Amino acid sequence: MQVDQAFRTRCRLPIVLVLLITAAVMGGAAQSSPAAGRQLDALVWTKSFPELVSRYPHLRPQLGPLEQPYFDGIIAGREGRLEQSRRHLRPLTGKLSAHRTATALRTLACDDFLLSHYREAATAYALLLDHYASHLQATEKQELNDNRSVAALLGGAPRESVGLIPRVNLPLRRDLVGLLDTQVAAGKQKRWFILDTGAGMTTIPESTARAFHLKMLPGQAETQGITGVEVPLHVAIIPQLRFGRVVLRNIPAQVVSDASLTIPGRLPHQTTLLAGILGFPELRLLGNLHFNVRTKQLRLGDPEPAGPRISLYMYDMVALLGMRYQARPVLFSLDTGAQAGLLTAHFLRRFPAIKDRLKPRPYIFAGAGGQRRMTAYYVRDIPIQYADTSVVLHDLPVLTEDIGLQPLDGVDGNMGQDLLRKLGNYSIDLQSMGLGAGIAHAK
Repeated sequence: MQVDQAFRTRCRLPIVLVLLITAAVMGGAAQSSPAAGRQLDALVWTKSFPELVSRYPHLRPQLGPLEQPYFDGIIAGREGRLEQSRRHLRPLTGKLSAHRTATALRTLACDDFLLSHYREAATAYALLLDHYASHLQATEKQELNDNRSVAALLGGAPRESVGLIPRVNLPLRRDLVGLLDTQVAAGKQKRWFILDTGAGMTTIPESTARAFHLKMLPGQAETQGITGVEVPLHVAIIPQLRFGRVVLRNIPAQVVSDASLTIPGRLPHQTTLLAGILGFPELRLLGNLHFNVRTKQLRLGDPEPAGPRISLYMYDMVALLGMRYQARPVLFSLDTGAQAGLLTAHFLRRFPAIKDRLKPRPYIFAGAGGQRRMTAYYVRDIPIQYADTSVVLHDLPVLTEDIGLQPLDGVDGNMGQDLLRKLGNYSIDLQSMGLGAGIAHAK
């Protein structure tokens, strides 16, 4: 700690007294400070994860003996260091305040599920919902209860895994709704699956399950569709899913009716049945994904490239993307399974001037389970900053009301293929939690 030289000169303090004062100030900083914990709690609660990560090293020395491992675990979970997160948080269960226990259990449930500890995940969800539901928003409870049901159905299912990932190029295509698909194989059956970072689980229709000769696990669960209506589902384990020479094993998959995965096409009266959606857990296992849009290839097996990197943060098996708007931090969900992005009512509350001189227009929010009609302001041009550069998005809808889905209602928006197309070639790594922008691929 440096002592201001002008202060010392003006006050003419003896040097010994100055040193004593300095030591006292430094010693006080090392003491536990309730204010530091409250600041960090607020950042966790508001999902201000970029600020949480940047401020934590300075505030950590001021935390108490239970607070340090708690926030160590929460940040490890947000940064995708799942085993570290579990090691920090599991011993703290029952030793924390109620709201911190709720946050820890929620983080543990996600960690456990992604690491295929399904029974432990179901237990964490059950404890959270049965004893700490008052610390959850109403829109969160149903989704977390659905997650508990799926984890319970999986129970002692074998651990999901991937072998050594060699460098391999996979085909990419844009489907009829403008999303990026890659070809997968199960046995002799081949299908094009959407690559969807916004999906918490791999999801397939019943027709694909039959083609793959899958056996449903006993029991039934539900998932919340885009309209808020619960969509019934079964759960199956796909023994092997091949991506060229890369093999994923024991993939847990939600199996829904064909109607639930039939979505509108680009033309009137056109519909498309999605053959499958590859979700967050599987994309995470595949490591660094390089998207070469020009050559229509997805490359696996490369180390993460140098270049502009945007930090991602994990929350409930959703990748959140830290960027800036008007020099203020903003947080978006990264959804490669969305053709176009949107800004939420949360964003509108933070930046109300964006609607000036605009009139609300109809907006249709479509996804699994149907469509929902809403209203939105359409912003012609909106610059979003990352690293030392920016991209300008066009005709982006700003919703006038909450959707009723988490974590979307609590962040600034959802960014899909319209943002990613602006980045040129790019890479996504859901293990190290980073988005590489403007990547030049080796030939």
